[in-house]
Amino acid sequence: MRHCTQLKTYASRLRTLGCRRLITNARWGMDVELMALDHRIDWQQVEIGWYACLCGQTGFVPGPPEKVTEKVTWQVTEVKNCPDCSDVH
Repeated sequence: MRHCTQLKTYASRLRTLGCRRLITNARWGMDVELMALDHRIDWQQVEIGWYACLCGQTGFVPGPPEKVTEKVTWQVTEVKNCPDCSDVH
């Protein structure tokens, strides 16, 4: 679902209807995914780890190797204003 070109539109419509979460069975081919539609942090606040933006972009914010933990490896942080959908570069 994250790679869907219409993700931003779907999420916007669902939030307008009051939905706070989206459950999909397409988590990058791994398992069921629960996406938060309401609370997202600004991309610049991610220190290290995987992120997924409502614009559909996903990626990994690099950081010091000593900060890589199992949680960092598996957790996806829901963000807004990533470099692909904002002026942050």
